[in-house]
Amino acid sequence: MTSVHKWALVNLILCTTGAVVALLTLVRAFLRWHKDSKENNEAPRSRATRYHSLGTGDCAASCEVPPLQNKAVNLIWLLVAVIAGVIGIVVFLFTEDMNNPMTLIDWWTVVNALIFIIGIFGAMLTFSDKKIKHDANNGDNTGC
Repeated sequence: MTSVHKWALVNLILCTTGAVVALLTLVRAFLRWHKDSKENNEAPRSRATRYHSLGTGDCAASCEVPPLQNKAVNLIWLLVAVIAGVIGIVVFLFTEDMNNPMTLIDWWTVVNALIFIIGIFGAMLTFSDKKIKHDANNGDNTGC
């Protein structure tokens, strides 16, 4: 009995959807970065550099989450979303031969679904802004 190799349609759908989500996340992040730099009338540069140069007064000591760390986390999640989109395409291209007959799912569907879920979480967490909380003892919120 010969084994017939097939490629899965769900893998193709997950691959293309993950790539589109990664691309849209990257475009949205670039537009937000460009909009922020335009609002401040300065040349485009990273938010981390801009927040780092705002000052090191009492406000920086009273904030629980420093702005520099907040923006670095968003950049990490952006990279996770984009890398997951690229890995999804690579896994599909290496595991599926579209010359073979099509089936709905196969064993590689689980791997593609995990990559897709990681990409979706990365895209969601890229734009989840953490609110900077102030110390309860310090009522001065100026400058933060």
